[in-house]
Amino acid sequence: DTARANAAIGRTLLSADMEDKNAAAKLGDEALADAERQIGDLLAGAPERCDLKVELANVLLERATYSSVDAAKGAEAHAKLDRVEKLLAQCRSWDQRFEFQSAALGAKVLRGQIWDMAGQYDRSIPLLESVLREEHGFKPAQPTQRIVLALRKSQAASILGDSRWYGRDDKRGALAAYRTGLAVLQAVQTPNDVRIVKRSALARYAISSSMYELGDKDEALSMMA
Repeated sequence: DTARANAAIGRTLLSADMEDKNAAAKLGDEALADAERQIGDLLAGAPERCDLKVELANVLLERATYSSVDAAKGAEAHAKLDRVEKLLAQCRSWDQRFEFQSAALGAKVLRGQIWDMAGQYDRSIPLLESVLREEHGFKPAQPTQRIVLALRKSQAASILGDSRWYGRDDKRGALAAYRTGLAVLQAVQTPNDVRIVKRSALARYAISSSMYELGDKDEALSMMA
């Protein structure tokens, strides 16, 4: 319970809309580090427990997200993602559970984002394309679960669009990716969720600005009206 509490505090601080976001994020990472140690201690006494492994994978994903903000900590973030993937590989029987899918998808999207930020487009593009192609047959039961997975996939599409645009000068390929991201969000059918509203607005802006650059100015402007 203490580990879960620290993990919850860490996630809240990492996403907090506070005046000093860096300080809040640092405190959040410290709380997640405590959760990582506590779950690790529990796993040492029960190494067969997949519930603990998947929970630890999600904590490590959050910590990798914090590390990835600093470009100088890219290797550190990748190392945490390696641990996430190793833990999940030991628990394939959990692949139809939300906690597993969220960590697995999140790890791939974050790795793609790190490569995109580093200009390693030959790595980010194929990885993110595979994320958008993958179908696991997992059907989240709760609206909040559908939202989380949709946000992850839409993020993958957005980063893919950027990688195509800046890495390959493939503007139409980028536009297709941005449209995929918006379609994923619309398919969730929860238009009043603030996260969906915000991400949808960003997707629409990416689509309209791309169309404008490609010469479809009237349609671009009408989309933003």
